[in-house]
Amino acid sequence: FGPTDVLATVRSNMADQAGMRPAICASHIAVGLFCVTVGALGFWGFGAGVMDDVTQSMCAEVVNGHCVDGTKWVSGYLLAAAVVINLGISIPIDFYCLFSNIEASYPKEAPMPAGLNLAMRFCVPLFCLTVGLLLPYFMEVLEIFCALLIVPGVIWLPLAFSYKATVDAGRQLPLFRKIFDSGLALLGVACLILGLYKSVSELLEAFRHDEDGRANPFAHRWF
Repeated sequence: FGPTDVLATVRSNMADQAGMRPAICASHIAVGLFCVTVGALGFWGFGAGVMDDVTQSMCAEVVNGHCVDGTKWVSGYLLAAAVVINLGISIPIDFYCLFSNIEASYPKEAPMPAGLNLAMRFCVPLFCLTVGLLLPYFMEVLEIFCALLIVPGVIWLPLAFSYKATVDAGRQLPLFRKIFDSGLALLGVACLILGLYKSVSELLEAFRHDEDGRANPFAHRWF
């Protein structure tokens, strides 16, 4: 689902827009094969007991789901560094597409004011960073939002747009395509239910083990 939020903006900036389809196909095949290989090796090495954050399993001694200080493997640090590098590349691209779409919503004869543009580019990343740092159980809450938003954005809306574009063009989808699209829509329903159930369960489980009172932001002084 990675490119769905940036696809339109990236395509509009391509010199050869016809190359988008083969680029997406090739990249998805390569990434899919890589993820399947890494996942299979990870399951072979760690089994079903691996932590959601695999770096917390990449150590010699684990207590309560966390590595004991001084026991983490070097490969765990390398993997964590790779994740940070990936975010350092992908997050600016997401912000660029967001800001570009907002700027494009203004007419050419009356572009977005420079001061407002600067404030947007400064305040939006700052707001996101602040929420990530201060929101209790940020990862668990983020998983709930992902479960609610990814399926509509990745499966249902593209199917609806594709169907509407086909109808507007005066064409009919072949039977096999209708069956395939219906199966994808049902798969989305299953993913939404299972993902939401899992994410809410993890948040409730975190509340049950809230020994330091993180769930209540007013339980401790902020400064």
